[in-house]
Amino acid sequence: MTRTTKAPEGAVDITALHARRPAIKALVSVASAGHSGPAMPEDVIPSVEYSFEVRGGPNPGWAVRRFFASEALSEPYSLVVDLLTEDTTVDPNALLGADARLDVDRDVVARSICGLIQRVDYVGVNVDRKLGLRLYVVPALRMLAQDSGCRIFQDQTVPEILQQVLGPKLGAFGRTVDMSSLSTEPSLYPKRDYCTQFRESALDFVSRLMEEEGIAYFFRVVGGREQLVLVDQSAQEPNHAFDDAEIIDPDGSGMIPIITDQPELADRESLRFFDWCQPLVPTEVVVRNFNWKAFDPKQPPEAGAAGDDGTPARRMYVFSGQRKAVDERAGADPKSEFDGTSIDEVGIEVERRSQELTSGSQIGRAQSNVVGIGAGTRFTLDDRSFSLINELDFLVTRATHQGEAPGVEASDGADGTRYESSFECIPLRNPFRPARNTPLPRVYGPQTATVTGGANEEINTDRHGRIKVRFHWDEASPHDGSSSCWVRVAQTWAGARWGTLFLPRVGMEVVVEFLDGNPDRPLVTGCVYNSANPPPYTLPDDKTKSTIKSNSSTGGGGFNELRFEDAAGAEELFLHAQKDMNEVVGNDHSTTVGHNQTHNVDVDRTRTVKGSELITIEGHQTVIINGAPCGGSELECEVKGKYVAINDTYKLHTDKQILFDAPNLFKLTVGGSTITVDPTTISICAGGGSSIVLDSKIVATSNAKSTIQMTADINAASHTGSTLDLKGTARLESNDGSYLDLSTSADLVASSGAKIGLTADALVEGGVVALQSKTGTVTADASGVTVAEGTIKITGTSVEIEGGGATGVFAGGLVKLN
Repeated sequence: MTRTTKAPEGAVDITALHARRPAIKALVSVASAGHSGPAMPEDVIPSVEYSFEVRGGPNPGWAVRRFFASEALSEPYSLVVDLLTEDTTVDPNALLGADARLDVDRDVVARSICGLIQRVDYVGVNVDRKLGLRLYVVPALRMLAQDSGCRIFQDQTVPEILQQVLGPKLGAFGRTVDMSSLSTEPSLYPKRDYCTQFRESALDFVSRLMEEEGIAYFFRVVGGREQLVLVDQSAQEPNHAFDDAEIIDPDGSGMIPIITDQPELADRESLRFFDWCQPLVPTEVVVRNFNWKAFDPKQPPEAGAAGDDGTPARRMYVFSGQRKAVDERAGADPKSEFDGTSIDEVGIEVERRSQELTSGSQIGRAQSNVVGIGAGTRFTLDDRSFSLINELDFLVTRATHQGEAPGVEASDGADGTRYESSFECIPLRNPFRPARNTPLPRVYGPQTATVTGGANEEINTDRHGRIKVRFHWDEASPHDGSSSCWVRVAQTWAGARWGTLFLPRVGMEVVVEFLDGNPDRPLVTGCVYNSANPPPYTLPDDKTKSTIKSNSSTGGGGFNELRFEDAAGAEELFLHAQKDMNEVVGNDHSTTVGHNQTHNVDVDRTRTVKGSELITIEGHQTVIINGAPCGGSELECEVKGKYVAINDTYKLHTDKQILFDAPNLFKLTVGGSTITVDPTTISICAGGGSSIVLDSKIVATSNAKSTIQMTADINAASHTGSTLDLKGTARLESNDGSYLDLSTSADLVASSGAKIGLTADALVEGGVVALQSKTGTVTADASGVTVAEGTIKITGTSVEIEGGGATGVFAGGLVKLN
C-alpha cells in the first residue's frame, strides 16, 4: 500500500490515475447528484472515489461495490474487494494470479493497494444483470506461504539469507525487495554458522529471521507493483529508518485534528477519536545463553532495562537457545580456536527484546477518514485536551480500511461513497521492533542423517570430535564435507581429557536429536545399520553375539574387535587386535584359567621381571626349542630374580644343542648331588660324599677321603695313607699298545713283545724274586737262583748247577772250573 502525496521514485502519478478512470468518476458524480439528503456544505471534504484495474487479465469495466483492507508493519497486507461488471462472460480463472490495483482517491490525496489476485469468489448476478465477483488481493510476499522447503544456510548473515530467499522468489512475480535501509554495522548482524529452514514456508522462514533480528518491513508501490522495504532500528537512533516515511498532513497544517461530531461534514480529514493506551510491561529483560565452547556454568546472565514505571520490578527471563555465531566460519581450519566470545550476541538480544517491549508500552488507537493513513506512515496529533500526546509524532503500525459505494449497485443511485479507517500507532520516539509471532519450527523426536566428508575421506572430524552430516530432507546441501555445520556427538562419558570416544565415519547413518527441538541445534546420539552398512554378523543366525568391531582406516581390510558370545554352552569373549596390543596394569594383574591356555607368538617374545618370579607347575612341563643356538630363530628370556617350582616331572628336549650362559654362577642340584659352575671353578658333588673340583688343579675325593690331585705333579692317596705320586715324566697307555714308561729309567712293554727295561743301576728287591714265563720260572732268594727243573746256585763261596739229566756247559772259549 502507498500514498501518492509523497510518492517515491517510480510511483504512479496521480494525474495519470485520474485520467485512467473517467467512467468511474462520472458514475460517482451521478450517484452524488442524485442524493436525496440535505444539501452538503460547499467546504466539506470531497467524496472518495474507487477504481480497480487488472493487469494481465480481463478489464471489462469494474465498479467497486465495497472493500476491506488490513495492513501492519512486518505483516503482509490483505485486500478483499467486491466488484460489479456488466460483462457476465468474464472468466474468473483468468483473474487468478493476475496483478491488480485498487485506487482510493479523495481529490488531492490518493491511495493505491497493489498485489496479486489470490482468490476469486463468484457472488452472482444482481437484479440489474451485473456480475458480482469478490477478489482477494495480497502482496507477492504472501504467496511465499505456498512455497515450503527444507534447506540449510551456512556462514551467512540474516540480510544475506533474506536476499538469497526473497530476491529470486519475489523476482519470479516481477517484484523487488529494497534492503538499502538495513544497517551495515557488522556487529548487528553477525554471520550465522548454521541456519535451517525446516518444514516451514518461505514466508514463515523469512518472517522468523526478521523477527529474531528486529528487522521490520512495509510496502510501497513502485512501477505499478508493490515493493517490499526492509528497515531496522537501533537504540542510539530510534526509528531512524522511518525518518523518510510519508508524513500525513491532510490540510497542510502539519497535524491531524480530532473531530468527534459529524467529521464527514468537516472541511478536512480528521480522527473521529483517539484512545491512548499504556499497559504495564516487564521492567527488565534478562538473557542467558550457553556457549559450550566457552564453558562457564557460573557465568551471570546479561540484563537490560525495558522501562521504569514506578511499580515493583518485573523481570522477563529468557534462556536463548537460539544458535547463531558460535562456530568456525565455513572453510576454517578444523583446529581453529574460535569460540564465539568475540561476538556480543547476548547483549544484542537484550537490546532487541527490551525495544520490543518498549514498542508496546505506549499505543494509540484511532478511527479516522484520513485516506493516506497506513502502516509505516507518520503524523502529528493535534489534541490540546491531552497535553501528554498533543503535538506528539506518531508512527502508524497497524491499520484497517473499509469503503463502500452503494450507488454502483442501486438502480436509482440513491447513495454515495463512504470510507473509514482504524489504526494503531506508537510514539515515533519509541523504537519499533516486530513482535516474535512466527514460531520456531520444532523437530519432534529424533531423525537420521548420513555422515559426510571430503573425497576419499573416511573420518571427517575436528578438534572437538564433531562430524558433519547430510539430512535426508535437505534439498540443497551437497554430499560432501560442507553439507552441514560441525555437529557434536554424544558419548557415554565426556570428562577433561578422559571418557569414551567413538566417531561415526563417512557414510554411516546416524541418529540426530535437536536440543529443545531446535533444528539449528543438532546433536548426534547414535548410529543405525542400513542396507549399505549391514551388521557385522549375520542375523538372526548370530543373534547371541554382541560386539564392538572397528574397521582399519583408510582402505579397510582390518579390524579391532571385542566380541561377546552368549550362546549357552559356547560362551566366549573374543579380543582381536589387528596390529599392536599394549596392556598396562598399574598394580596387580591376576589371570585365572579354568581349563587350557595356549600362547602363540609368531616371531619373538621378551619378558622382563624386575622383581622375583615364582612359577609353580603341578603337572608336567615340556619346553621344545626349534632354532639355532646363535642367530636365526631363538628363544631369549631375560629374568631378574626368578624362582620356578615344578611339582612333577619336567622334561627339556632339543634336537640340537642346549646352551646356558650365566656371568656369575650356575648350579644344578638333584637331591644331595650338585653341579656348581662359577667363572673359575667347576664342582661336582655326589650325594654320597664324593666330589670332583676343577680349578687350576683337579681334585677328586671319595667319601672315604681318598683323593687324586693333579697339579704339575699327580698325587693319589688312600685313606690308609698309601699314596701314588707322579712327578716328572710318566706314561700309561691302553691295552692295544700297553705301555708304562717312567721317564728315562724304566720301560714296561706290551704282551706282544713283553719287555721290562730298567736302565742304569736297576734293582729288584725283596725276600724272594720270581720271574715266570709260560715255559719256566726263575726264582731268586737267599739260597740262590733256581730255574725250574734245574738249579743254579750262586753264593759267595760257590756256584752249583744241578739238573735232572745230563748237564752241559757250552762255551765258545775257555771254561775254567776251580
